Amino acid sequence: MQLVRYNGTSWWKIPSIIIPNRKVNALTVDGLNNIWVGTDYGIYVFQDTNLVSQYSHSNSTLISDTIVSLAAGGGNIYVGTCKGLSIFNGTSFINYNHSINGLSHDTIYSIAYESTSSVWLGNKGGLEKFYGSGFTYFYNLGGLGSDSVLCIYIDSQNNKWLGTNHHGVIKYDNTNFFTMTQAYGTPTGVGWPVKTYSIGKGPNGGVFFSSHHSDLFGPFGSIQKGSLEVINNSVNIYGYVAGCSKSPTFNYNVFGYDPIINKVFYVDVSGLTAFLFSFDTSLPGVSTINQNNSDYLDINNVKALINSNDDLGWDLQGSKYFVPANSKSSPLKAASLWIGGYHNGALHMGAMTYRQNGIDFWPGPLDTIKDTIDVNTQNAFNRVWKINRFDIANFIYNWNAGNVQNGTFIPHPNILSWPAHGHGAYSRRLAPFVDVNGNGIYDPIHDGDYPLIKGDQMIWWIFNDNGAKHSETASYNMGIEVHARAYAYVCPNITDSNKVLNYTTFYNYKIINRSANKYDSCYISNWMDTDLGYYLDDYIGCDVMNNYGYTLNGDNYDEDANGMTGYHTNLPIFACNILNGPSANPSDGIDNNNNGVIDEANEKCLMHTFTYYTNTGDPQSGNPFTNSPQQYYNFMEGKWRDGTHLTYGGNGTNQTNPRCNHLFLGNSDPYGISMGGSIANPILPPGSFGTTGWTQQQAGVVKNDMRFLTGVGPFTMQPGGSYEFDCAFVFSQDSVNCDSNAVCVLTRAQQDNIRVKRWFDTQSFPSCLSLGGVGIQENANHQLPVKIYPNPASNYIFIELIEQKNNVSIEIFDMLGNLVKAGIFNNSQKYISIPIENLSKGLYSVRIKSENVLDVKKFIKD
Repeated sequence: MQLVRYNGTSWWKIPSIIIPNRKVNALTVDGLNNIWVGTDYGIYVFQDTNLVSQYSHSNSTLISDTIVSLAAGGGNIYVGTCKGLSIFNGTSFINYNHSINGLSHDTIYSIAYESTSSVWLGNKGGLEKFYGSGFTYFYNLGGLGSDSVLCIYIDSQNNKWLGTNHHGVIKYDNTNFFTMTQAYGTPTGVGWPVKTYSIGKGPNGGVFFSSHHSDLFGPFGSIQKGSLEVINNSVNIYGYVAGCSKSPTFNYNVFGYDPIINKVFYVDVSGLTAFLFSFDTSLPGVSTINQNNSDYLDINNVKALINSNDDLGWDLQGSKYFVPANSKSSPLKAASLWIGGYHNGALHMGAMTYRQNGIDFWPGPLDTIKDTIDVNTQNAFNRVWKINRFDIANFIYNWNAGNVQNGTFIPHPNILSWPAHGHGAYSRRLAPFVDVNGNGIYDPIHDGDYPLIKGDQMIWWIFNDNGAKHSETASYNMGIEVHARAYAYVCPNITDSNKVLNYTTFYNYKIINRSANKYDSCYISNWMDTDLGYYLDDYIGCDVMNNYGYTLNGDNYDEDANGMTGYHTNLPIFACNILNGPSANPSDGIDNNNNGVIDEANEKCLMHTFTYYTNTGDPQSGNPFTNSPQQYYNFMEGKWRDGTHLTYGGNGTNQTNPRCNHLFLGNSDPYGISMGGSIANPILPPGSFGTTGWTQQQAGVVKNDMRFLTGVGPFTMQPGGSYEFDCAFVFSQDSVNCDSNAVCVLTRAQQDNIRVKRWFDTQSFPSCLSLGGVGIQENANHQLPVKIYPNPASNYIFIELIEQKNNVSIEIFDMLGNLVKAGIFNNSQKYISIPIENLSKGLYSVRIKSENVLDVKKFIKD
């Protein structure tokens, strides 16, 4: 290691003539911005790149020339060496060691300054405090075993965070010592590091640490590389950020926080080359999920978290897709969209899983000319917009009544902030809206424009794959922009046969190719980790002709696990139903929509493939490697991780069997569509599969923690082209009669998914959302004091003016905002009677105005 300096433009490297071998062990900066450099040859002090002082055992009282650690504070420089502690007071060094002063260990790996009476030292056997004249030794870190303390960080509450070589990070609250597991449990999806070399302030103000990548273990011993940030009692996981692929074997500072420009800088070492990276905390997509960039779709009996990026149903720590909505039961751990295709023979694709390896998608639209995005735009779109149909109906009513224009009614904030247009070179057509006057400009206040939504509740967001280099797949970027809508319907009193409406969430993606590239052999896939209650007892399967893949329980009882409540004996099926896809390439010889007819007119690409992989390192069915985008694409295309094709029967790997595109399809493919058959030329499956057909259970493939993909394609993506993709997450659950009867559950799921597809195709969703409260709110600012009675009324309403006014204007609107009565009354009248016998029964709004003051009242016509 050597000393280098980067000033934002150029690099300076210390000449070997100044420091022999240029080897640097430690750095600190004093109050005068002098840089103190610890080496094997003593201390060197720089001001910028100029050497101003040098201290060694030969020219000073420094206890040793082998400098291990440094810290500055209180006007002193604290020097940790292999022979004890030296303190420089501006003139000379005062020395402490084991034999003379009772220092417990003479090799001091780390130093953190709190005050002149509390200087914390990390050494070979634990933590030590120098209190100005002596030492207090905390042996074995409170009985946790022998540990070398490699780094120390003091947070804003004066807690001490210790990086050790056996117990990872240990927190000392000035009374007790805690391992991370003792203090915070185990974070979902990743384990705590075993060794920790560096701790500091994190990108979100918490405590940030990492380790050598082989010491940070995920579930079942899988190696992860990444960093963690503890914020209060929550834990954020950054799989890629500051995830050093190699880490120094000694106590070097591998990252640090710069408070002036709000960035974390870190070093990644590969072979003999060191790389400096910055974590820009202003960039979205790599930070934690919070209330600003996520919201719940929760209008019906599902509560589903939607994030501003490409991943759904989780908060980077655990499942946030609950069914029923008010429960702690979940059929889904996480889901995301995978997209890929070839340009000039090179694979371009984007995919997301758990961000433990990195990310391929970022919030915001792309520049329509350069297919890039600036930081300000990315920040502005690092959020989601949620709106209910009731909010829009209420807005329309009040705008028609004039209440929006005069300020007496404040629309829902997401109506006002609806991102209908980009700026500069960003598209002017982003979030869809109803353009009341047709001028192409979204203006809810003056023109009455409002969001155009699907369902009874909708969340809109936008993301792209060109915000940075792809770190999940390590593939070439595509330059695509995705407009996403999640929506749901509600009908509380619906019949049992149609109750699936209340257990379904819908997703619409508009994918725009902003690049100049033409992509062929494109696939879109829904990646889903469907942990159906207890995650280790799941089977998967698919229905080819009805275009959905699903997860079901593999035994008769679904257990509780990881703080989540299982579904016990009332076993469900959770499906991903492909409703709509891009237009198929003409004359491609493929039955793209699985209806048994090849190359019919206006054919859409639906579920062409159904694959899975497990959370293992299996070369065929295990997790795809981060640096191998082809393995991600293979799963979308209907292949195994190693590129071998799916085959019909057994576990789908026997290459002597016929090739197919779907695994575990039961009896859902009577014409052999998955093998290339059709109604005109059916292909019979090889062998005998019994009454159930080819299922995971029939094949003897053990139930496991499964991830499945429903692949839509292949199709061609043209430069500037726009492509629609729709799917639904369908939760099916029948009565107790289906507890241990898989056929019953499968039958109910098939019926439910057929209903959902029919509703979508005909746009005839049986919603029964009540709008009875539209316009019921009274205005808070009553500028014109009036009374209205009786209420409810049958034949007349009477309006009493508390103060007589001149030229009183009265307008009556129905609940849809239509003007049904109007009149002007002079100042001779304090009481005004208005006949209403001809009005229909319902809620009405009365707008009373005089001399630029007004009031709005409501009444009900019996």
